[in-house]
Amino acid sequence: NSAPDLGAGPVERDGGILFVGRLSAEKGAALLPDIAARVTRKLTVIGDGPLMPDIRSRATPNLTLLGKRAPNEVAAVMRAASVVVLPSVCFEGFPMVLAEAFAAGTPVVAPDLAAFPELIAASGAGVLAPPGDSAGWAAAVDRLLANEAERRAMGRRARAYYEAELSPAANVQRLTAIYRDALSRASFQHAVA
Repeated sequence: NSAPDLGAGPVERDGGILFVGRLSAEKGAALLPDIAARVTRKLTVIGDGPLMPDIRSRATPNLTLLGKRAPNEVAAVMRAASVVVLPSVCFEGFPMVLAEAFAAGTPVVAPDLAAFPELIAASGAGVLAPPGDSAGWAAAVDRLLANEAERRAMGRRARAYYEAELSPAANVQRLTAIYRDALSRASFQHAVA
């Protein structure tokens, strides 16, 4: 997977916590009001979906619901965010929001399931939290927010991982290498009638 280059955000950030995505059960969106009630900074939510009425009814002053936004607006908020949360409770392969967060140099808090542990270990650009556990998520987010030096280092690693693995240029290089390898292994035989 690759994502367009959103441009790295500034080193110093106080954009708080950000969720971008469909407000649905499988994305873990039902946890957002509970996470917001437990964390020390504002949680901004960009997106819409079937859980919006429930989330809106449980919103706290620490939760800001922006609804759908244009891609350039999402990119600006992501570059300013200190942390992106992906509280998914389903087995996602590789969500685009993760690639976009890495492009912006923004560390992530991701669930300890599916491909997320491998991606976080490979990138060094985030921490894992227990799926479906709002207290565990809030603790993971607050630990990351409290350690500015580590958060900045994760942001640099996120951006480096994006450039090496998730940028369109890196994707084209890998795809070209795959095709070259396949062509070098192919044996073309012409049938004689």
